[in-house]
Amino acid sequence: MGFLMETRAEEKKPTTLQQLFSGADLSEVDVNRSNILSISAVSSAIELISSTISTLDFKLYKKINKTKIEEIEEDNRLYLLNTEPNFLFNSTQLKKAMVQDLIIDGNTYVNIEKSKNEFKKLNYLESKNVSVMLDTEVIHKDAKLTVQGKEFEVYDFIIATLNTLDGVQGKGILKNNRDLLALALLVQSYLNKNFKSGGGRKGIWQSTKHLGIEEFKQFKQDSKDIQETDEPIILNKELSYTPLTNTNRDMQILEIKRFLAEELRNIFNIPEKLDNDGFKSFIKIVLNPIINSLESAINKALLLEDEKKQGYFFKLDVNELTRADIDTRFLAYKTSLDAGIESVNEIRMKENLEPVNGLDIHKMTIGQALYNSKNGSWFVPNTGVTTKDGEVVNNETDKQTKVDSNSENDRNIGEDKADLQKEKVQNN
Repeated sequence: MGFLMETRAEEKKPTTLQQLFSGADLSEVDVNRSNILSISAVSSAIELISSTISTLDFKLYKKINKTKIEEIEEDNRLYLLNTEPNFLFNSTQLKKAMVQDLIIDGNTYVNIEKSKNEFKKLNYLESKNVSVMLDTEVIHKDAKLTVQGKEFEVYDFIIATLNTLDGVQGKGILKNNRDLLALALLVQSYLNKNFKSGGGRKGIWQSTKHLGIEEFKQFKQDSKDIQETDEPIILNKELSYTPLTNTNRDMQILEIKRFLAEELRNIFNIPEKLDNDGFKSFIKIVLNPIINSLESAINKALLLEDEKKQGYFFKLDVNELTRADIDTRFLAYKTSLDAGIESVNEIRMKENLEPVNGLDIHKMTIGQALYNSKNGSWFVPNTGVTTKDGEVVNNETDKQTKVDSNSENDRNIGEDKADLQKEKVQNN
């Protein structure tokens, strides 16, 4: 009886978990952008982060003083950032691509087209198409960027980075977490091969007669073809097949895959549950560092030097992310209104409602005094006093005092007239 077992002389490949973890050389695994995006845990995390940030709009503000900030609504740069950066891209695509580059590569590059001080286009470039040339200075560093052999200055680009040491090149998960990603790719490759070969179909083939050399080669090929197909298996009477059960180590592969998925999730610091508390942590821990990197890069590249000195700055509007359910939201509005932080019209505008005349008032703690932010006047219902710029505009107490004073004067005049009349009578 012959046992049909194949012996390979070529390079050994990991076929069990023990070989997979201890025998495999992770440095030989090809870890690149395309490969890691085939890992579901990685692609889903990057999609969640990039899609969330890409829905946010940039706003332009000017700091007037320590307590007042003015929003600038008409500016061509807002159109480029929030609507259409160029002929091919829309703003959502641009921001999503920038965030994905930041996470994966640690840097992102957007070319700026402008005429003098007028900004025309924002052109996204893949990180692989941009080469960075650094000089040898340790303190006063300088750099230039090249794209297809053409040289650019750093101020010709929006350059956002994470984990950078020079300001133009960063480190993303491809560099910071390479070994873990390589291990995940090995496990995924092992599973794919296992499923492709039919999983439990590995076993022992037996023949009741001796096979010649050519017959043996043909049968090896036939047995391999059988393992890689889901078609029914038909054997002649001289052949038999005994399947081998999976070993304990082979059965642990799914548990290891779940463990790797958890470790990959930890790379991005995404909370296990994205409930209200989990989503708040997601915004604070995961989104804020990326948002701050984008804002800093855009402020540096898209603001003129005079505007920076005058207090201009771009900021992503994260209000939609923190927008709670209606009960929680209106309870927060009530607290803000009672504390005098916001006026009724400011709250209405947050709910996309039109302002109402006369509702630009703020509740204050001094006897529920009311402050009108439109004309700068105060009204204290308890005293009936209305003041503006420190002067009394309408004072019911003053009115009463004037009335009392007039009555007293009339009374005095009447008494004087009576005395004169009395003197005249006596003289006569």
